[in-house]
Parts: sequence; structure tokens; C-alpha cells
Amino acid sequence: MAFKINDHIQPRAGTQDEGELLQANHQRHCLEPGACISYWHIQPTDEPTDYTFKLTVQTATDAWSMTTKLSTDDQNLFQGTMLILPCYSCTKETMGWHAAYFRHLGFNVLLPDLLGHGDSSPGLGFGIKDAQLLKQIIHKHHEPAKPLLVTALSMGAYTAAHLQHQLDVDGMILIAPSIRFDDAVSLYPQLSGSRWHRLVPEASLRKGAELALKKANISLAQTNLLDYPPLSRSLVLLSDQDPIAPYEHYLAWSDLPHIELFNLTEYSHFLLMTLTPDTHEMIFRWLKQLEPLAAQTAHKLQQPDSE
Repeated sequence: MAFKINDHIQPRAGTQDEGELLQANHQRHCLEPGACISYWHIQPTDEPTDYTFKLTVQTATDAWSMTTKLSTDDQNLFQGTMLILPCYSCTKETMGWHAAYFRHLGFNVLLPDLLGHGDSSPGLGFGIKDAQLLKQIIHKHHEPAKPLLVTALSMGAYTAAHLQHQLDVDGMILIAPSIRFDDAVSLYPQLSGSRWHRLVPEASLRKGAELALKKANISLAQTNLLDYPPLSRSLVLLSDQDPIAPYEHYLAWSDLPHIELFNLTEYSHFLLMTLTPDTHEMIFRWLKQLEPLAAQTAHKLQQPDSE
């Protein structure tokens, strides 16, 4: 079980020329020979563009289709940098619609393959190792336009939780942030529908999760997001029907004035991670609330050094 978790490498799924369509600059950064992250840097475009996101999904637990439309009226309304942190088994290519979405809104987009995925080094980093690499990428290779925002999906929230202690992050969007890793793995059979998952006892699933983390030299505590609440203004999208990111699990965060929690009732884990009209409306409204922050940052950058 630990082998299946820790040496998981998702083949590129989706459109192979997705990067070309987004005019992505494909780069790679290594902290050491065995720890390299591949990523796209995507800049906004002034070319008038309409986007229609259409998705039909059939999983073991649900089936649905949705359409989200963006017009030229939505284009380049915002500024700054959006770092997108993918979910477990997601690659740059499978996250292409999220990149296109934030690019359309006006953001410079950084989209990595997390460790153990796509073109990055084998072996999962479980967010902690990824955070160190991403810190170096941003510090050494980019001077990100402010505000610097993070969008993290499912297990990508582990990365966001640790990265916020290493970078000056201005805001975060957490979409279906995963509960502690062993708990998430024990519940995964409810989502996957895989026959072999159903045959594995829960104790074995938990043991496999712990061994996978141990192999990566990471503790269970480092994957407990309740110990790493967002430090900056944040939007958290959850569902009371999602066992991997249940609304009730994060309810205490609602007492923190800089965090907005939303319960998208009856959304599944997979549906939460897509750009539905509901999630688009929430993200768009939250970004509009950040506009004073972006304007204040731009004003400071324009001021001459007083020293």
C-alpha cells in the first residue's frame, strides 16, 4: 500500500498541447539532483478572449456535467500572481482549465507538477518538500507581481499550509483541502470505487499512509491542516458531503475574521475541484474584495524610497 501511495506518478492526462494553447513558459528547478519541480509560467494576454469550460464526469460515486462561461467583460480585471497547487494525481496538463481561468482574469500564473507527478522528480513530497522548492523557484527565478495569491486543491493545501510560513502570501483559496493524510487515505475507497481499495482493511490503509510519509521523512502532524490555519485572507470551499474535506472539520476556522468558509451542500470532492458557476461566483466575489489590497500594494511600489 505504501508503494502504491509514495511512488505514484500520474501520466499526463488531458491535452498534450495545453501548454502551447496557454503560451506557457515551461521551466524546471532543482533543489538537489533528486528533487526537481517542473512548472509552467503563464502570463495574461491582451487578446480579447471568451472562455467556455465544459466538463462531463462519470465517477464511481456520481455523474454530472457543467458549463462555466467567461466573457471579455471578465478579462484582465485583476492583477498579481496566482500560484496553483494541484491535487494528488493532478498534473499541469489536467489543471490547465484552472490556469486558463486565472490567466483570463488577469493573473500571472505559476503552475507546478508537485513531486511525484508529471515531469517533476519521483516520490511524493506531501506538500512539505514541495513548499521548499517552490519558495526557491519564486525567490530565485521570479519577482512575482503583487498580490501573491495561492489556489490549492485537496492535497495541494498541504503545500499551501507550509509555503505560507516561507513566503509573503497575500491570500489563499483552498478548495476541498484534505484532512490529515492517514484519515484521507482511509476514506479514499468511498471516492475511488476501485475494487482493490474496497478489499484493503482500513488499518492497512492507515499503515500504508504512515509508511509512505515515513519514507518521505514527513510526520502525520505535518499533514494536519488544523495545526496550520491560513495566515492571510482566505476563501475555503468545502462540502458537508465530502468525506475528504468535510465542512464540519474546518468549522473552527470560521471564528477567524480573515477566513471565509463556504459549505457547498451536496458537492462531491471531485465536483468541488472543478470550476462550476457556483465556485466561479464565490472566487470572483472574493477576488473583488481583495482589490483594495492590490491597489494599496501598487501604490507602495510606485512610491520613491524615502531613505
